[in-house]
Parts: sequence; C-alpha cells; structure tokens
Amino acid sequence: MKQQWEEVLIKTDDSGTQQGIAPVIISASTATDIPAFHSRWFINHLEKEHIRWENRFSPTNPKYISLKNVRLIVFWARNSAPIIPVFRNYREQKPKFLFPTYTK
Repeated sequence: MKQQWEEVLIKTDDSGTQQGIAPVIISASTATDIPAFHSRWFINHLEKEHIRWENRFSPTNPKYISLKNVRLIVFWARNSAPIIPVFRNYREQKPKFLFPTYTK
C-alpha cells in the first residue's frame, strides 16, 4: 500500500502559492548533513513552516513540503553537535527531532 500524504497549498516566499505535501515524519539529511552544515537554513524554514526541496538530479522540478503535520524529523547526520544548541529553543514544540547514532 502506497502512503499518501495530505496535499496542501503552501504560501511561498514570493507571496504566491504552490501545491505541496504535508507528511507526518520526515527523514532528512540523507544527501546533505543539515545539522553540521545547514542548521541556520533549516531553522529559517522551520519558522516559515515549509521547505522547498530540490532533487539534485532534477532541480527544475522543486517540491514543497509543509511542516504543519510533521511530528518527527529524523536527521541522518555524522555531526549533529552544531544544531543541538539551536534546537534548545524548540524542545517543547512540535516537531520532535531524532538523531540516530552512526556506527562503522
């Protein structure tokens, strides 16, 4: 059975709207280490309540992801230390954040 996410209209930064999805769980940082290198970018989008995601193999077809239904974001990162102090302000808010530990 294929999972279907709620489809929503997202207000974009340029005062327009885009069709997007509203998942419950996001698996992030599989291609880019967001906690180590892009924590400020992520927090800015967390506050905007949406993310514009571009597939690096198809950058002309961006996807819009609403954070309104997100309960958990899993960060697959080798170095989560840079983002931990930033998340202290969000400890009691949704979504929750999970940092699995990498082992070799």
